[in-house]
Amino acid sequence: MAATDHEQIRALLARYNFALDAGDAAAWAGCFTADGAFESTGVESEPVRVEAGDLGAFVVRQHEINQGRGRHWTNNELIEVDGDTASMRCYQLAVTTARRIASIGTYHDRLRKVDGRWLFTLRHVDVDPRPAD
Repeated sequence: MAATDHEQIRALLARYNFALDAGDAAAWAGCFTADGAFESTGVESEPVRVEAGDLGAFVVRQHEINQGRGRHWTNNELIEVDGDTASMRCYQLAVTTARRIASIGTYHDRLRKVDGRWLFTLRHVDVDPRPAD
């Protein structure tokens, strides 16, 4: 893997997180390929899958639900590049501006390089169950 691929993918992660936290529908959807999708397990009672055409509306709804107080981090990226495709696994941490942990989990991603830019074809997060209080 070229160092530039790794840095471009890490920059994609930052754009994704900032767009998510700002509720910026165009910027967040712009992190995905035209046929991309987002999946989540562990947050809702049923797994969530959001197809490309609904990504913008989804992030706006999430921003409204958390009242703009969410902050997302990703770290410990394991990135495997194979030509113009890649897979990545990394940890996810979401906190609130009240400094409470909102969620912890693991992303399992598939990416594709499109016109020289890395984008998600699938962003899947498994959110860890909350411990009993």
